[in-house]
Amino acid sequence: MVSSRCIASRRRRSSSAYTLLELCIVLMLISILSTLALPRWISWVDQDTLRREAASLQSAARTARQLAMTTQVSHTVAFTPAGWQIFQDGPLRSEPGVGETQRQSITGSVSLELHVWGTPLKCALQLSPAGKWVDARGFRWTFTSDGTSQPLRVRLATQGKGWMEVAFNPLTALGSEEASYFP
Repeated sequence: MVSSRCIASRRRRSSSAYTLLELCIVLMLISILSTLALPRWISWVDQDTLRREAASLQSAARTARQLAMTTQVSHTVAFTPAGWQIFQDGPLRSEPGVGETQRQSITGSVSLELHVWGTPLKCALQLSPAGKWVDARGFRWTFTSDGTSQPLRVRLATQGKGWMEVAFNPLTALGSEEASYFP
């Protein structure tokens, strides 16, 4: 003889489980929400990467400016394929330990292009198809002993086609975001 208590406990167990239909609906909702959120998340990651690289470049510009003003010797931010370096200009540059003062690598997915205002680009830089932006590799951005530099606009771009333009003030070396695009 089965007691009523045993039947009631069986009913509770079976009614507390989820049906296959309910599980399928929940999985479908999760997949739809993740499909909608994934592009926004990728865009956010690109934006964060570019903001960090822009902040790092701004820090290098401020450091070069500060070193130039304190030592009364021009300092240069030299753009390399791997990032940028800060060098002290002048005759002391060949002495050990004096030339390079700071080196910064950029993330592999970020590329740099420059637009230098009012300066003919006669160095070995290749002009972009638009004729306005040039590849940053090989460019030298000099800060004089009074802390000034030439105006510079930098475009940082990711492989995800997002980009950010930062304009640097020639008197303060502070950068401000001018424009950005994140698909």
